[in-house]
Amino acid sequence: NFDNHVRSRNDLTTQVVGLRYFNVYGSDESHKGRMASVVYHFRKQYEDSGVIRPFVGSDDFYRDFVYVDDIVNMNMFFLKNPHLSGIFNAGSGTERSFGDIAKIISKISGCKIEHRKFPEELKGKYQKFTRADMTNMLSAGYDVPITTLEQGVSDYWSKLS
Repeated sequence: NFDNHVRSRNDLTTQVVGLRYFNVYGSDESHKGRMASVVYHFRKQYEDSGVIRPFVGSDDFYRDFVYVDDIVNMNMFFLKNPHLSGIFNAGSGTERSFGDIAKIISKISGCKIEHRKFPEELKGKYQKFTRADMTNMLSAGYDVPITTLEQGVSDYWSKLS
């Protein structure tokens, strides 16, 4: 795998950076279809019905959600620091629930939240928890503050209005 290959190379003379993107959300996601962020899907639900419909149990599913602007900043950091190489997690370093996103959107838009049944086809296949360990990124000198979920969702939502 890529990670092991890069780690095994002590003779690199050119920059090699592997970024492991966590749950990125932000503008222009429509092309991603089902793989678009939950923020995008909640927005579509809101536009279609005025209601957002997270799964029952959404407060128990945690992800490291990271705003696309932060991903751009992380990429630019490595572009501006060509002496740095390695494998780096690209996330917020914080886990938040799908329920948190629903509540943030409800507060922004005033929409109702109606929980829907968890899909049978996802049972046993759905990750319950992700959080980026940002130690390597921070050790490399990355010090740009990460956008909070509240800030990012609010900014994203305002761009779609």
